[in-house]
Amino acid sequence: MPTTLTWDPLDPAFLADPYPIYRELRERHPVHWHRTLESWVVSRYSHCLAVLENTDAFGADPRKIGEDLPEPGGSIQTLDPPEQTVVRRMIVHAMRSLDLDEIVRTAWRRADELVRAAEGREIDFVEAVSLPITTELTMTAVGAPDSAAHDFGEVSAVIIRGMMSGLLPDGREAELAAARRQLSTMLEQWWHGPAGGVLAALRENPLAGKADLRVLMNSVRVLLLAGINSTQRFVSLALYALLARPGGLRSIAGTTDLKRLLHELIRFDGSAQVASRYCVKSTVLGEQRIEAGETVILLLGAANRDERRFGDAADLVPDRAANPHLGFGHGTHACVGISLALAVGDGVLRALAAHYPDMCLAPGAIRDPNPALRGFQRLPIAPGGRRERG
Repeated sequence: MPTTLTWDPLDPAFLADPYPIYRELRERHPVHWHRTLESWVVSRYSHCLAVLENTDAFGADPRKIGEDLPEPGGSIQTLDPPEQTVVRRMIVHAMRSLDLDEIVRTAWRRADELVRAAEGREIDFVEAVSLPITTELTMTAVGAPDSAAHDFGEVSAVIIRGMMSGLLPDGREAELAAARRQLSTMLEQWWHGPAGGVLAALRENPLAGKADLRVLMNSVRVLLLAGINSTQRFVSLALYALLARPGGLRSIAGTTDLKRLLHELIRFDGSAQVASRYCVKSTVLGEQRIEAGETVILLLGAANRDERRFGDAADLVPDRAANPHLGFGHGTHACVGISLALAVGDGVLRALAAHYPDMCLAPGAIRDPNPALRGFQRLPIAPGGRRERG
């Protein structure tokens, strides 16, 4: 197997800016065997898309290659059709019941309140704004009780660290399994108690009697984790990208529809950097033969900067029209919380652009050392004076 390129996913320089390595991978090693990860690493858009679409050859379920499902079991993330189909259909239907306009309004109001409370002082945007807002709105959308926020936050932090597949220190796997079991127990309690949002819609769904309750609860767990962790990272990354540009937030202050810009921000520097699949049928990808039983890691962040698919791929193009990025995945395992993430991002960025157009970055940003889920541990910003809209 070719090993001509050596790169460390935990190298601080890579974590700060993985895109030069991604570019070299796309150009010289598009389907590359990584010794440390013991996996094929795929970086071109066309190859990533081919793997995501070829569910006969590449699956998300480790049982297809003779491995066990991680505790506490299957979900829409780890199961493939047809096992996944009923539960995924139920969750997609439940997400459509959410009042997205209200989520945008609440995100706007809360962002303004939280930044205004700083009275112009420097704040950590992650701790003070993006994490509280995404936690509040995601848990409300799911239908979790308000009292659960603290415990959920602690458990989710452990699980997110576990996304660094193949890079966990010895002994961390047991901690991860325990956190997943604890969260599943919490979800079952919420399911049997008073609940609104997604949980209520799921209970009322005619398909509820046909679904495996454990798989359903594990899938809600996936939705919660993505809704909070991925979304708060996406919002922080988006703000950073905008503030690093000339004009900062002033460049979007008059935008009436942010959806196109939000999708471009996700393509440009999204939180979800990788997806994993198992080869269940020996297949040739590019010029490499991938054997059944081997693992494939798709570098979605690299695919989203592929010049073969996107013009000016290395640049942020706010009005990019055609934008089939892979920042939310693709196909049967595409993120089911897309609408929620976009609504939160819309409200937060619109509020900041309207009321804090002079906001700027401050020194001291700290990247999260997680190559799978990109984001900031700390993002200092200087709000500037608040201005009334218009």
